Amino acid sequence: MGWKRRTKSVLIAEDMLAAIKSGKYDLDGRLPSVRALMKRLGVSSETVSKAYGILERAGYVCKRPGAGTVIVGRKASA
Repeated sequence: MGWKRRTKSVLIAEDMLAAIKSGKYDLDGRLPSVRALMKRLGVSSETVSKAYGILERAGYVCKRPGAGTVIVGRKASA
């Protein structure tokens, strides 16, 4: 086990995943917009986009044109 750098985007992704798993967001529902989350957390849009990218690559969310970032129900309940 080596030291692993935990960036702001990783921490945000972990927090968002915990919120998804706890039921804060409905399955197949939308997550907050990048703009809303960056204002709430006081971080850049790039940081939030990277966090959402982490969740997308892990299969928990997907980006849908016109709908934003939505939770993919099959993994969110895991």
